[in-house]
Formats: sequence, structure tokens, C-alpha cells
Amino acid sequence: METLSIVLPVAATVSIAALAFFQWARTEKRQAGNEHTARQALDIEQRRSLAAPFREERAAALRALIDTLKQLELNSRWNAGSQDMRAEIPKLNAFLIQNRALIGQYECELARQFLEGLTWIDHYQEQRRESWGEYRQSEIESGRPDPGEYESSWADTRTLDIPQAQMWEAVRKWESAGEVLESRLRDVLQGKDLPL
Repeated sequence: METLSIVLPVAATVSIAALAFFQWARTEKRQAGNEHTARQALDIEQRRSLAAPFREERAAALRALIDTLKQLELNSRWNAGSQDMRAEIPKLNAFLIQNRALIGQYECELARQFLEGLTWIDHYQEQRRESWGEYRQSEIESGRPDPGEYESSWADTRTLDIPQAQMWEAVRKWESAGEVLESRLRDVLQGKDLPL
């Protein structure tokens, strides 16, 4: 009985100490987990705040690229084949080189694809303009009424009347490249991180 009176208080003390230790360890683990989660949230927020200026610059570069391409399209529509779009390729390349850190390779390819399609459309319009000019001249020379100046559906927003398969492919490339570039700009403006 004497041993029991000595062992019982020691066993109770050890049990209480062990229980307190396990309770303390669990609290420490939970606290460490909470601190880690808080650190991660802070890191994410810091990365977001540091990325915001880059995202704004990237959005501005994409917007400038799209504006440049749209201006080329407007010029092509207004001139309907009387201006060679190939002269714009070096200017576009210079812009892409200057903004290489902000505009990704995929977007550069889309811009080139857009300009390539636009060049084909412009070339097609030039051929139609020349063909119309020859037809008009023959009509006038044969004494028939003047059919008037060449009018192109490209000059307004109507769809192009394109019979050739190669031209159809050019138009598809031009349209899809423009749509994808505008979609990527929207994504960047909404804060979605896109690979360059």
C-alpha cells in the first residue's frame, strides 16, 4: 500500500504533464499552421501588388498593338487595295521588338497572322480594283455607259465576297487573330495571369 501511495501521485503527475505536453504541442502545431497560412496569404498579396504595374504595362502594350492593327485595317478598308500593306510589316516588327518584355511570342504570332491576312485581303482588293479598271475602260471605249468607280465591300462593314479558297483562309486567319488578341487583352485587364 505504501508503494501505491507513492506511485499513484507520481503516475497522476506524469499523466497530467503528458496531457499538458500533448495539448501544448497541438496548440503550437495549430498556431504554426495558422502563421504559415497567414504568411502565404501575405506573400500572394505582395506578389499581386508587385505584379499590378507589370499587368498595367502589359495591358497598355496589348491595347497599343490592337489599336495599331485596327488602324491598319481601317487604312486597308479606306484604300481598298490602293496601299501596299507589306510596307507596314517592318513597323509592326519594330513595335513588337520594342515591347518584347510585355508581349509574348504567341501574341506576336497572332499580330503577324493578322497582318498577313490583311495583306492578302489588300492584295485581293488591288486585283479586283485593277480588273474593274480594265472592265470600265473597255466599257467606255466601246461606247457603253461608264459603270463608275470601283466600289468594294471591304470599304464598309459588309462581309467580303471572296471566291478563292486561299483568300478565305487569309480572312479566317485575320479574323481569328484579332479576336484572340482582344480576348487576351480582356483577360489581362481582368487580372488573369497569362503566360507570355
